[in-house]
Amino acid sequence: MDSQDLLQFVDGTHVESLKEITTDDKTEVNPEFVGWRKIDRLALSWIKATVTKAVLGHIMCSKTAYDAWSFLEKSYGSQSPLRIMLLRKELLLSKELLLIKKGTMS
Repeated sequence: MDSQDLLQFVDGTHVESLKEITTDDKTEVNPEFVGWRKIDRLALSWIKATVTKAVLGHIMCSKTAYDAWSFLEKSYGSQSPLRIMLLRKELLLSKELLLIKKGTMS
């Protein structure tokens, strides 16, 4: 992400531009917002493409790359109770998949 200058969208340092601007008593879509949204969506899609299916379920409804990254950071960046719960859930799912694979091979 850093090589593509997307890190600032993930860590929140490049904040969302105003959606609309008013010029000459006329309200219109802010071109900076359009550009921001396009790049943010790219960053969000990269995040979603690199996580497991179990984790994807937790960030699928994230509206921005920052929202998704914040969830991941809170969940996996420390020994939080949520992180422990998610890791246990992933471990159980892995065990279940292993049992299913063993069952289909016999």
